[in-house]
Amino acid sequence: MSTLPESDESAAEWQELLLLYPLYCALDREFVIEFPRCSDLEGGVEAPTQESVEQAQQWFADMDQRIQVHQLRQFLQTTTLTSENGLRAMLQHY
Repeated sequence: MSTLPESDESAAEWQELLLLYPLYCALDREFVIEFPRCSDLEGGVEAPTQESVEQAQQWFADMDQRIQVHQLRQFLQTTTLTSENGLRAMLQHY
C-alpha cells in the first residue's frame, strides 16, 4: 500500500473528511443508524493510502444515503458538537 502523494488538494480533502467524521458518528449514534465505522477515519490516519481515501469517500456516500433530511436538520439545530469549521465542511460536503 502506498500513501498518497502530498498534494495540497488531497491533504485538504482528507482533513475535511477527518473533520466531518465525528459529526457523522454523532448522527449515527443519535438516530441509531448503526452503520459500521471507517477504520482509517476512526484512527485519524495522517497519511492515508489512495484506497483509504476511496473507502472513506464511500463510507460518507453510504452514510449520506441513510441520513434523512429531517435528522440532519434536527442534529444541526440541537448539537453542541459542531464548530464553525465543522459547519463549513458540512455545507461544502453537501
